[in-house]
Amino acid sequence: MKLIKLYFDHLRMFKNGKFELDLFASDKVPATDESASELLRPIYSNNVIALAGINASGKSTALRLIELAARVINGKSIGEGSASLAMATMFDGPSTFRCLVWHDASWYLVESVLFRAGDVEEQDIPPISFGEERVYSIPSSKLTKKVLASWDDLLGIAQLRYQRTKPDQGSRIVASFDVSICPAVIS
Repeated sequence: MKLIKLYFDHLRMFKNGKFELDLFASDKVPATDESASELLRPIYSNNVIALAGINASGKSTALRLIELAARVINGKSIGEGSASLAMATMFDGPSTFRCLVWHDASWYLVESVLFRAGDVEEQDIPPISFGEERVYSIPSSKLTKKVLASWDDLLGIAQLRYQRTKPDQGSRIVASFDVSICPAVIS
């Protein structure tokens, strides 16, 4: 799976509490350009990205968020290890996570709500867990660079494939809520 676009909200460090990163080439890509790979003409994925900024500007936080997005789409636990403790402190409440992925010549939009342990009343839950999740397919015929640039436009053409609702506050959150439904639905 290739991560093409990602979004998180309710972040402490970023302007308006939002982080968004586009990993697609927004300009025309010449045939000889090796810095991008063709996914579906005219959409290309960047092969190289760089994060630059002064100290404490959010570079490490951005890398942690990219790692978290990769864990989601690859079916890895988001609630294990010391990294998850650090990630949980980045959010100031339940966060909406969105990503656009390319897999086996198809487009998918994943939308999840991420909870910190303090956001729910249960004990003994991972530092970060999933609430409601949705996986959509995106028709290639309707995907343009203009649509690709806007989450609202993407959701406007998205077709729901599967939804997992958040657990009731009274029910015990089990380990499966620290692994996304994304890989199971897409594969």
